[in-house]
Amino acid sequence: MKTDRDEYRVFPLKITRATGQSLVQVIVSLGVIAVLAVAVMTLLVSQASSIRYLEQRSESLEVKNLLSLTFQNADNCTCQINPNSTIDNFNDANLWFDSAVVDGSQSISVKKLKSGCALDAPILIAEGQTMNSGLIVDKIDLVNLKPTSNLNEWQGDWRVKWVDSGNLARAHKPIIIKAQRFVIDMVAPSILNHRLVSLCAGVGSQLRIESGTGVLPDNCAGCAPVVVAAAIPAGGWFCTVGSPYKDVTFTVPFLVPPKVMVTLAGPSANYPFVPCSGGAMDAVGTLVTNVTTTGFRGFSWFSPIPTSGCGVAIEGAVAPNRFDWIAIGN
Repeated sequence: MKTDRDEYRVFPLKITRATGQSLVQVIVSLGVIAVLAVAVMTLLVSQASSIRYLEQRSESLEVKNLLSLTFQNADNCTCQINPNSTIDNFNDANLWFDSAVVDGSQSISVKKLKSGCALDAPILIAEGQTMNSGLIVDKIDLVNLKPTSNLNEWQGDWRVKWVDSGNLARAHKPIIIKAQRFVIDMVAPSILNHRLVSLCAGVGSQLRIESGTGVLPDNCAGCAPVVVAAAIPAGGWFCTVGSPYKDVTFTVPFLVPPKVMVTLAGPSANYPFVPCSGGAMDAVGTLVTNVTTTGFRGFSWFSPIPTSGCGVAIEGAVAPNRFDWIAIGN
């Protein structure tokens, strides 16, 4: 039988003490996550910085290659650092240098370099310019100025420096383009020995080559040309004294007289000039004289064998022959 005591019986309550392990685990987990987050962020920042550096490095090399190619053309240098030839006056105030200082310690500073000599030629690089990658141009100089072994010829290195600012992922060395050669003016130096560039050559150690083919002599050395009356086509002639020659002018002057070689353009080139000989000859020859920075005199001749149609006039005479030529120099 159920009693009131049974109705209100109190059962003992079991109490368990909390250990706190779950809270510690949470704190440790949060710490690990924070460390990993910092590591990941550091990695991402480093990776972004590396990518930016590579972009800036790539653009720096691109600018160097572009300037090197541009200044292999001597005109592109001359028209920008010779005050008498500059397409505008942007660089003119900075172009003098002291010819008494030969240890390479001085420089020529320019404000900008363009892709060519036209007034509207695109600007390749300018002082203060911000490049696509964030590089900022600090200075553009022709440094390490020193005379070469050639009279009035000097040499320097193009240098482009970058601004050391927050735009840099990390420090970048300046661009250096070696061996820009140029001739200085011939005006007597002032008290400060101010000199100016008069003519540039290409950068680097590469040689410049110019050539021509099928050049026709147009004069005689030592006498007037003797016209062959029966010449077909009209205009056949020969020299009774000296040899036929042609004065050739280079399209762009060399810094120093180049090496020039002249060769015969071929036997077929001589026949029209003394047709009465039927192309027969007993001697041929070429010669180069008067080589300067601006041109040379090229001789090319053949000695026709007389026939009944020529008469005795060409005995001992020589007739013009076309010639090919090549000039190699700086």
